[in-house]
Amino acid sequence: KNRDEAVEYIKMYDSVGVYSFDQKPVCFREEDPNIIFTSLLPRAINTAEKTFGNEYPVESKSLFNEFERKVIKFPNIKLPGKFWSIPSRFIWILGFNHKGIESFSEARDRSREAAIFLDQNTQKQKMTVLFAHGFLNRYIKKQLKKSGYKVIDMTGQKYLGAYYFYKVK
Repeated sequence: KNRDEAVEYIKMYDSVGVYSFDQKPVCFREEDPNIIFTSLLPRAINTAEKTFGNEYPVESKSLFNEFERKVIKFPNIKLPGKFWSIPSRFIWILGFNHKGIESFSEARDRSREAAIFLDQNTQKQKMTVLFAHGFLNRYIKKQLKKSGYKVIDMTGQKYLGAYYFYKVK
């Protein structure tokens, strides 16, 4: 891909749903949730819909959007797709390449807010379900662990996975 194609790929990736899957990627162990939370990105909303249909209400929030991505400025030449994504993300984490998008520190702060929101919801509802995205999920997981949660199971891999947490009392 050249740079322009990489930019277009990211735009398209964030705007589409997901393929159907044969087996539900999530099962509940103790009780059903009252609500399913998702990011505003179509692929998260679509995954929740394909997993649960109309079984539970879905609330989509920008708080749960994936950390933004911006392709680095570089000559518009053909290079492997990973060239555009990995250095772009790395430079963004270092504090550059964020003009016009959320900075890494802002995204990390948002992941802390998301973890607090999920913790508060879990205290009220006991069961909380979130359909979100890679980097955000990773940072929410870190924050929940700092707040006394323990991961009891991780299922799935690559594009669709689930974490099961409980709060240590």
